[in-house]
This record gives sequence, structure tokens and C-alpha cells, in this order.
Amino acid sequence: GSKAATIIDHATLTHIPFQRDLREAISTAAGVIPDLLGYPQTAVITGGSERDAIYITDSLLLPDPLASGSVPRVNYDLAHEIEVETTGHPAEVPSTEAGYINIVTRSGGPGVRGELLLHHTNANLIGGLDTPQDLADQNMSLPASRSYLWDTSLSLYGTLYGDLLRFYTNVRYATEKRNTTFSPWTDPLGVEHSDYESKYSAKSAFFRMTGNYSQQFKFIGTASYAHRRSPLYSDYSSSRLPEETTALFAPTKDLLLTGWLNYAMNQKTFVDIKASYVISDSELRLNEAGADKASYIDEATGYSWGSGAANNLQDVNRFMGSATLVHFNDRVLGGNQIFKLGVDYD
Repeated sequence: GSKAATIIDHATLTHIPFQRDLREAISTAAGVIPDLLGYPQTAVITGGSERDAIYITDSLLLPDPLASGSVPRVNYDLAHEIEVETTGHPAEVPSTEAGYINIVTRSGGPGVRGELLLHHTNANLIGGLDTPQDLADQNMSLPASRSYLWDTSLSLYGTLYGDLLRFYTNVRYATEKRNTTFSPWTDPLGVEHSDYESKYSAKSAFFRMTGNYSQQFKFIGTASYAHRRSPLYSDYSSSRLPEETTALFAPTKDLLLTGWLNYAMNQKTFVDIKASYVISDSELRLNEAGADKASYIDEATGYSWGSGAANNLQDVNRFMGSATLVHFNDRVLGGNQIFKLGVDYD
């Protein structure tokens, strides 16, 4: 049967007020449910496991170091178009029981151009409809909201050596502070816990080069780096979780390298070589204020205090590569054939 897919085009990505996060844009497609409480960030698509989805950028598989399925750390400003294919995958799509998400990145245009974007908001520009007294009367906490957000992105793109090479490069820095839903509370041991805010910072860099050296050679090369630091799940902090019990992301670093080379031996035969390499270094550490304490849970009220669960340190990498020889035969044995011979390494 025909495939079912949602196209999120560049105009939508530019003009719809998303939170400049690919996860949110992808979650607008029919059949996609985001997993907001997990990390790495994932999504459930048409009932499949959150690890079943396949993410592709410019026809190259984005390898999660531990498993497939996590929303890739591609800068929002790099996406030109996103195709979210939910069912009816054609034969050329890699095997998946859930979604196939193809992220097409931006490429350079004629000449050399630049683009500077600055996004800002603060508590004076946003707010809820309920007053603090309304929420108190309903025994509810204040919703999490931004105290401020600064998000700066600089892009340079264009062509070199006539039209032989096209490049796109981007650097981005964002910082924000949010209030949490926690209300001041005194635990059964008599220790007072104040409300608190969460701070987040992230910086990233991206470089992409495409080339048509001749009619025979074509290539794409990309390098992407991301660095972030934030309280864990800062957007979804529990109203029953004091600051000492939270965990923090120490600087989390990701490096992604991808490459694609196509060599046409003649009009009917070509060689395709693809490779991806990712390094991910993350440190999820307990809050120092509670790390040396015991862990407490009040089953009656749902409050937890003291130490969180455990430190979680990961330093992982993954390499994926493939080489394919393709040959087209016309009008042989009563029809046309395509012969493929290839190897994959993971």
C-alpha cells in the first residue's frame, strides 16, 4: 500500500512558534507521541517501541551510540524539511516497525551569505491565566515557566569554486532559566526545603560540505558538535521533589561525523560509500546537597527527599559504514533489473 507521511516544510519550521527543538516539530505529525520524561529524547510512533524509529539526515543514518530511536541532536536551524513517515514504508526504507524520519538539512546558495537569529523571552512577556491564589485554593503548584531565554544562532552558507562546492556552517548558543513546580515544604525530619529554579545552557556547531567534483564524483561531509549542561528533566520537575534530590547533567558532549561518496563508473554502474561516527560523553550526577544523605520517600504525600538514585556516567561511541555496488540492466530477460552488491559494518 501507499505510505503515510507528514511533510514539515521550511516555511512551517520558520513561522510556526516551536521551541526551536526538532523533537517538538516531529511531535506535531499524526501518529507521533513524544516521550517527554526520558533521556535520550525519544518518541513513540504508530504504537511502536520508542527504540524502533529510524532517523536519517541527508540519506545518512544517524547512529545513536547505545540504540536507535533517540531524537538526534541536530540543531533546529539546520533543518530545511522533515519527512515523518509513519506507515506503508517502501522497500528502500531500512527495516523498522515504527517511524522513518528523514531530516533534510539546509545547503548553501549562490555566493556567500550570512544569517543571524536572536530569540528572547522573559517572565514579563509570558504568564498563566491562574493567579497564585487561584492555584493555592486548588492545592496546585505554580506551573513551570521561563524566567528568561536567550537563543543566538549564526549561519554562513554559499558556494566555492563556481558551483563545485556548497557549504553551510552554523554556531548556536542558548541559555535559559525556569522556575520549577516545587513549593516550599518542611520534611518529616524538620528540614525546610525552599523553591528553586533550573538553569540550562547549550552550545553547538555544525559544518556541511557538498561537492560535484565531476560528473563521476559526488560527496557530502558533515561534522556536528553539541555541548549542554542542565538539571535533569528541568522542564518537568516534580512538585514533590526538592532541589537536593534532583540530578544534574554535568557537561554533556556529542560529536557526530558523517560522509557519503558516490562514484559513477558509467551510466549504468555506480559505487555508493556511506559512513557515520558518533561519540557521546554524558555525566548524570547527583546534586551535591543531597548526595551524601539517605534517600527518603513519603508514600502518603508522594514527596521524596535526601539523595537521588545514583550517578550515571557514559562514554560511548558507534561507527556505521556501508559500501554498495549498483548496476542497471535494461531489457534483459524480458524486463529491467537492478543488481546490488554491498557490505555493511556496525
